[in-house]
Amino acid sequence: MISHLSKPEYVHVLLNPIPVYGLAVGTLALIIALFSRTRVARATALALVLTSAASAWPVYY
Repeated sequence: MISHLSKPEYVHVLLNPIPVYGLAVGTLALIIALFSRTRVARATALALVLTSAASAWPVYY
């Protein structure tokens, strides 16, 4: 199992859907935060959405 992590194609398969899953979790958290009406929950949910969106940004070296 650990030997697969040295191959770039397997790492790509693991890391590629992170922005999609993060955005889904962040959207769900934002909906829950809007119903709970707490400022801390909204800030946390927005930070989660921002972080997942930033992880989708292409990085060119």
